[in-house]
Amino acid sequence: MKKIIVLIILLSFSFITFSQKHRTLNSCPYDTEIKTLKFEVLDINYEQGLVAFKHIYEMQTIFYIDFGEEYQRPIECGYVGMSKYPYAGVILGIYDLNTGEYLKTYTIYKSCFEKDSCMDYALSSKNLKLAKQLFLDYGLNIENKPQGIKFEKETSKNNKLEIKGITFTSYYENDNDNEVTYSYLKANNKLIYKITQEDSFIMGSSGKITYEYAYTDGKYIVFLNKYFHKNNIEGALSMEFYHFSPVFRLDIFKN
Repeated sequence: MKKIIVLIILLSFSFITFSQKHRTLNSCPYDTEIKTLKFEVLDINYEQGLVAFKHIYEMQTIFYIDFGEEYQRPIECGYVGMSKYPYAGVILGIYDLNTGEYLKTYTIYKSCFEKDSCMDYALSSKNLKLAKQLFLDYGLNIENKPQGIKFEKETSKNNKLEIKGITFTSYYENDNDNEVTYSYLKANNKLIYKITQEDSFIMGSSGKITYEYAYTDGKYIVFLNKYFHKNNIEGALSMEFYHFSPVFRLDIFKN
């Protein structure tokens, strides 16, 4: 009976043709007032709907409100192996494609403004060990590092990608009245995924959702998108974070 239930779930999952997701303004479990240096997919299990990832980031430089002069910027913590990114932090984790949420994340290195806030070697080593064990527990091989296919920017709000004769397009729009940003992903002009992102438009602030990469094994495909909120409120920083689409089967989009 258990095998039959699992098979039914897998079959229904494999033939998803449309999905939608409502997200809160800060739907990421770690720092979002950052600038991304590198977001890397380490492995994908399409059948189970899991992604192992690595996020290298820096905290944003802070400026005095009245003078526009620099107030605080990230410092160099001297983390092992980070000579290429001396001011950066590193997050390792797993993203659940079935729920559209982060399953678990570990801070390996933290980007900091003060030396006292830098992570010590013992804690970094502990978190790295826990992260590697997490990947093993879920059967993810972080050495796979699948290569994404980059979306091409058509306009400030539209991106486009073609794979195996299928044209994927994405665009977003801001709804100031309801304080949400909508994102749409289409395959051959058919809507397959919609995001309703809670947003804020105070003093001209606004958000945008752009699709960055698609990942495929030839049978399944999943898409990486980035939300960026430009904050025009004095003293408030902008924010950004990443999410993935559900997994889709490529063959259901062919005409």
